[in-house]
Amino acid sequence: MTKARPRSLQWVLVRRLILLQAATLFVFIGLLFVALFIVQPRLLVDNEAAVDVLDRAVGRDASGALMVRETEELRELRQAHPNLWFIVRDDAGQVLRQGNVPPPYGKSGGALLRRVEGAKLL
Repeated sequence: MTKARPRSLQWVLVRRLILLQAATLFVFIGLLFVALFIVQPRLLVDNEAAVDVLDRAVGRDASGALMVRETEELRELRQAHPNLWFIVRDDAGQVLRQGNVPPPYGKSGGALLRRVEGAKLL
């Protein structure tokens, strides 16, 4: 009869360390996915796309006043984002607003935005 070899404590500890590292890696990956879901990087892309659409839709009428042309892209943007609002201001101080502008941006008649050249609001 052969005697069974006792299990080495070293290999038991190594296996446990490997399992602990694997579990930590899976938890980290899960937390990373949750953080990306919360941050939603898609918002940045949507904001950039909205600026491009508005850039093509905003123009001037015959008298030189700011106006919005109802383009197909703008209609699609409004359907995709029903709460869309924007304020467009030119160098001469003309202001064009559309949508339900939040009070901090609408109270002062755009004075809050006078010092801003460009912004991305999330």
